[in-house]
Amino acid sequence: MRRLVAVADTCINHPEGMGLVRIAFGRSLSSYLTFLQGTVVSLQESCSDKQIHLLEVHHKTHDLEEILSRLAHLSCIAGEPS
Repeated sequence: MRRLVAVADTCINHPEGMGLVRIAFGRSLSSYLTFLQGTVVSLQESCSDKQIHLLEVHHKTHDLEEILSRLAHLSCIAGEPS
């Protein structure tokens, strides 16, 4: 998650080469990451009053983990020199 926040900040603050497209991508990624962080917090709050099994946690967070993994992989590829 931290790496993706760094990618978003870099896109917003250093738009060299792609200009407005890079800034727009950085802002969209930043907004999406904020949404995901809120989702994780609300999941923790909703599960705190009752006992939750490990398998339930896995099922509830699997899609989120998959999206973050793909975005992190994409940011690694984009960061490699051509």
